[in-house]
Amino acid sequence: MREVTHANFGLLIAYVVPGFVVVSTLSLHVPVLAKWLSLPATSVPSIGGLILTTLYAVLAGMIVSTLRWLFVDALHSALGRKSTELNFAELHDRIAGYETIVGNTYRYYQHYSNMLVAAPIAWFLLTSAIGWRTAYFLLLVAFEWTYWRASTDTIRRYHERTRMLLGAPASR
Repeated sequence: MREVTHANFGLLIAYVVPGFVVVSTLSLHVPVLAKWLSLPATSVPSIGGLILTTLYAVLAGMIVSTLRWLFVDALHSALGRKSTELNFAELHDRIAGYETIVGNTYRYYQHYSNMLVAAPIAWFLLTSAIGWRTAYFLLLVAFEWTYWRASTDTIRRYHERTRMLLGAPASR
């Protein structure tokens, strides 16, 4: 397995972590997932189970990200956190700076906002498997509030930094 680096950490937190949250709580309903995820520490997981679990986490993460685009991004936009037009003609000279902004800001926004979607799904899967718990609901509310605040801040910083780097396109 490749090591986690600056280049792939953002993708890991943006897609795999939220997807794994969904897959791990889905395992409460799908016995084969539960088996793959609950191996004793002394056991060696099968390569097939590891690959399938990772693929399911990526798939779930992509589904969560699509729902994020549909709901969370739309809500941010409706609340006035829209991106302005950018001068992408300048991108080729500033690609390293843009990649830094994406890696250090936008991937965190994706994580926070994808977790806004993944957490209620996980909460539903958890409570449908083990029953309603007020404490779980209060934890979900606190989690959602915190991640909403984080997503709001990071999308604002991403837009500000990208505008500073690329500016608005020249008038035609």
